[in-house]
Amino acid sequence: MTTQEKLQFYKEFYSKEIDDRDHLNDAVSLPISIISALLAGIFYLVINFNFHGLYLCVVVFIILLFFSCMLTFLAIYYLIRSYTSFKGKYVYKGLPYSIELNEYNSKLVDAAVKAGHAANTGENAFDTYLKDKYVAFVDHNARINDTRRALFVTSKKMLVFAVFSISLSFIPYIVNYFQKKDSVTKVEIVKTYN
Repeated sequence: MTTQEKLQFYKEFYSKEIDDRDHLNDAVSLPISIISALLAGIFYLVINFNFHGLYLCVVVFIILLFFSCMLTFLAIYYLIRSYTSFKGKYVYKGLPYSIELNEYNSKLVDAAVKAGHAANTGENAFDTYLKDKYVAFVDHNARINDTRRALFVTSKKMLVFAVFSISLSFIPYIVNYFQKKDSVTKVEIVKTYN
């Protein structure tokens, strides 16, 4: 494999890692929507549940809702971690500006000519420099993407368990709903004369 072929290979690999970064950044919207729905569902259930109903229903409901809340907050934690590290944003590495690369290439060619070598020796040195940069950047960016992907997958797992838990909490909610007794309010009319 020639230096140019290696350079092209690592350049494509680098582009793939940048595409993965963009995909991870764009994938956040669905989990945020699910988290919003879960929090709305938890809020609805807590507001409308009769906590003075059957004891077993109340206990099962509280336990399932507690798990739903904990799993939702864990999903939020892992989602935040997948998007940004708590030390700051994930820092991806990339090539310097084109003008800087061009200046470095010119310096390598000039140095090769001054040393009595052909100009293509400087060009080959520049290609090797680019290849080494791409290798380092691909490795660095792939590690970041792997970390972010693992955290994102963990967040999605927590969301699945939270949805399952809140779905189960509808069972005691429905049982409790049908156990409600109509409350009768006595109204006494008292007529007073002055």
